Amino acid sequence: GDMRRLWIARINAAARSQGVKYCQLIDALKKQGIEIDRKMLADMAVREPEALNTLITAAKESIQAKS
Repeated sequence: GDMRRLWIARINAAARSQGVKYCQLIDALKKQGIEIDRKMLADMAVREPEALNTLITAAKESIQAKS
């Protein structure tokens, strides 16, 4: 439980820095067919922030298209 909360906090921080809410990010990734778990997303936030930002940008485009 504690690790999952840590992963979500890291993902949320990265998403918020790009102007996206955590729940919007997860929903957009699922709808785009991007299957990546929270552990991997959190690891990307720490070790490969540029790669995570690319995913967040793709999710943002999906969110904005929906609005």
